[in-house]
Amino acid sequence: MNLQYVRYALEIARTGSISRAADNLSVAQPNLSRAVKELESQLGIAIFDRTRKGMTLTPEGERLLTEGEHVLRDVDALEAMFTAGAAERVLLSVVTPSSELAAEAFLAVCDELSPALSLDADLCESDTADTVNRVADGTYRLGVLRYPARFDGYYKSLLEGRGLTVDPLGEFTPIVLTGGSAKIAQLTATCMNALARMTAVSLPADLAPDVLSVDASASPHAPVRQIAVQDRATAYRVLGTLPDAYLWSEPLPADVLTRHGLHALTCTDRTDTWRYALIHTEGRKLTPTEERFAALLRGALTRAKRS
Repeated sequence: MNLQYVRYALEIARTGSISRAADNLSVAQPNLSRAVKELESQLGIAIFDRTRKGMTLTPEGERLLTEGEHVLRDVDALEAMFTAGAAERVLLSVVTPSSELAAEAFLAVCDELSPALSLDADLCESDTADTVNRVADGTYRLGVLRYPARFDGYYKSLLEGRGLTVDPLGEFTPIVLTGGSAKIAQLTATCMNALARMTAVSLPADLAPDVLSVDASASPHAPVRQIAVQDRATAYRVLGTLPDAYLWSEPLPADVLTRHGLHALTCTDRTDTWRYALIHTEGRKLTPTEERFAALLRGALTRAKRS
C-alpha cells in the first residue's frame, strides 16, 4: 500500500473535495483521482461516496483513514527521530540508467559536500521500468530516465499515471564508443551498415537503434554478433580487448574518453534524438543536494554535446 496515497485520501476527506485537495497538495486533479482509485482497488473497498455535494467517507474509508492517520503519524515521528540533525545529514538516493554522465554528476555532488556533514548516498543503475517502479514506491528519491524523444508523450503519460513529476535534463544523438583498434578506426561517418557486421556490446537500458523495434532482427542495422554485460567497467574492458567491438553511448567529454582509453565516433547516418529526464514523486520539493545533482547532470550533457 502506498502511504502517499493515504495522505492524499486524508486531505480529500478533510476538504471534502478532490479539487481543493489537489490545490492544497500541488497535485494535478486527474492524478489525485487516479491515486484514490488505485488505493481502493488495492484494498478492495470504496473509500469515498462521490456525491454532488462532494466526497464523503464510507464506513470502510473512515476506518482506513483513522488507522492510516495513526500509521502516518508514527512514520513521521520515526523519520524525524533520524533526521533531527538534518542540517548535518545529507540524503541522496538516485536510480539511473547505466550512464557515465549520471555517475560523474553523482560523485561530483558527493565530493563537493563538506567532510563535516553526515552523508547517506545511494546510486543504483537499472533499466527504465525498474527506475520508474523504484521512484514511485519510494525506494529511491530520484530517478533518471533516458529514452527516445519520439516516445516523449508515452513516457509523460506513464509517469503522470504513477504520480511522478518529470523535469527535462537535456537531449543528445547517440555516438559509438570503441577501444580505438585499427579495424574500428577504418569506419567512416556513415557507419551504420558497417557496425551491423561487428560485435555490439550492450548494457541495460541500451541505446542501440534496434532495441525498441517490434522485431529487432528485421532491422537492417541489427548486429549479428552481440555481447550483453551488466556494468560499464566490463563493457569498457570488452571494447579494449576485441578489435571489432563497439558500444552505443551518450556523448562523453574528452577527459572521460582519455581516462578509459576510449574513442568516440559520430555516425552521421544515425539521427534519432534521445532525452534525459529527472523524475520524483509529485509535489515533493527537491533538496539543495538533489537540485545540485540535476544541475551537474544537465551541465554535463551540454558540455558533452559540444566536445
